[in-house]
Amino acid sequence: MREPVAPTGEPARPRVRLDPMTAAEFGRYLEPAIREYAHQKVLSGDWEPHEAVELSRADHAQLLPDGLATPDQLLFTVRDEATEQPVGVLWLVLRMRAVKVEAYVYDLVVAEEVRGRGYGRATMLACLDAARKL
Repeated sequence: MREPVAPTGEPARPRVRLDPMTAAEFGRYLEPAIREYAHQKVLSGDWEPHEAVELSRADHAQLLPDGLATPDQLLFTVRDEATEQPVGVLWLVLRMRAVKVEAYVYDLVVAEEVRGRGYGRATMLACLDAARKL
């Protein structure tokens, strides 16, 4: 399958849509996210390997006590607009800072099979639009 081409002759940049994550998608996301966060904390030297997964699990439980229903924690499935296929996950957090609301990206994962095609950039641009609307 050929990639779409922009008028410049270069591959077209993908466009994505942020859909609220479903319970089934959240179930598939959470455990790998816990393990990846633990791995990153070990690599950074913050946590010891023997404690990392449990500490990560505790952090996730504190941040998402009500799962997808946790206020101000917004989890999205990122979909390619053209194909409707899921291409990643975005976790956006809203929090008060003084007198304004701030949006913060907790996690952005682009599916391995589509990395290097512009989906990360497209997701961040869609994230900016979503944050402004929120």
